[in-house]
Amino acid sequence: LDKHHILNVKSGILHKGTGENQFLTQQPAIITSIMGNGRRRSISCPSCNGLAEGNKLLAPVALAVGIDGSLYVGDFNYIRRIFPSRNVTSILELRNKEFKHSNNPAHKYYLAVDPVSGSLYVSDTNSRRIYRVKSL
Repeated sequence: LDKHHILNVKSGILHKGTGENQFLTQQPAIITSIMGNGRRRSISCPSCNGLAEGNKLLAPVALAVGIDGSLYVGDFNYIRRIFPSRNVTSILELRNKEFKHSNNPAHKYYLAVDPVSGSLYVSDTNSRRIYRVKSL
């Protein structure tokens, strides 16, 4: 945007200082879905690997980008990796260790990638710990 432009959000028109108007409804889409189809996956995730497009999600809670362009998705109880080829694989299943025989997932966490080594880190707010994933 320029200081001479006026954006009319209600009508979806960008009025340029040159007198030209751009209608936002006539612009190409700038957002595309790379994973998920609007349906929930099961907690056990038996068919989570394969093409990312159309692959079900349960509750995506965290994202991080790897140095190779991979996207790490924290999907409730699984951490999943979308490769640049758009294939997805589950790399880690998280469980709540506070209850010895619990199947309740640890789902309050964050993801980060070291930009030099490419290591993936997971911070778990329940255990107040940060973990490094050793193999991807």
